[in-house]
Amino acid sequence: MTSQAKTQTKPGNNGKAKKLHMPKWNYLRLIIKFREPGVAGNQPAEGQLERYTKLLAVGASNEIKMQIQEEGEGSVTPETIKAYINSCTAFLPVDEEGFYIRENQVIGMLCMAGARTKWTTERKGMKSTLIQGTTRIEPSRLYLRNGELNVPARGMNTPNSGGVIKSAQVISGMDPIEFIIKWLDNRDITVSDMKGLLSLGQEIGLGGDRRFGYGRFDILEMQKVKNGGCS
Repeated sequence: MTSQAKTQTKPGNNGKAKKLHMPKWNYLRLIIKFREPGVAGNQPAEGQLERYTKLLAVGASNEIKMQIQEEGEGSVTPETIKAYINSCTAFLPVDEEGFYIRENQVIGMLCMAGARTKWTTERKGMKSTLIQGTTRIEPSRLYLRNGELNVPARGMNTPNSGGVIKSAQVISGMDPIEFIIKWLDNRDITVSDMKGLLSLGQEIGLGGDRRFGYGRFDILEMQKVKNGGCS
């Protein structure tokens, strides 16, 4: 469908054809490239519920503290520490084509950019256009191709404990990604507005552990196009 309004006809009450105006859409074509250190996963690992249930039962924040509580100081072996550090607690979404960023993650980034600029609170309708199915990504999955996958471990502070070790899948060195952002042309978000949201969004980032610098990207190309579809 092109970005120009289209009309269809529908019989009216008097039997005459009634024109129905089809919605107009705006399209931006982008090519982005993720910066180092890459993109981190933020999808909880399956089976974590049983793990955390065991930890909560003894009031420990991780397996090392649990072993100390159960067996005393000096009971933790290097093998236990290594196994804990290498255990992954957050994953990247993956399917048969590879690891990817989801459409809703991009929409969430745009909403966060709108909140930071106060546009979504000051301008009625902008947030609704972003979240009510009238802003879409084509394709809906942005694949992270030809990257290097690893699982770094990081110390994390939590409100209820001195600290825990979190490890997440991280992919880096990926190819540039081309996609289309499509949104309803209802005057709530202009093309200039969307470019502004994306400009801030590249500093907010996508994926998990963004406060550690993961998920940020550079916009290599950004241009308005007449319709969807990537080369």
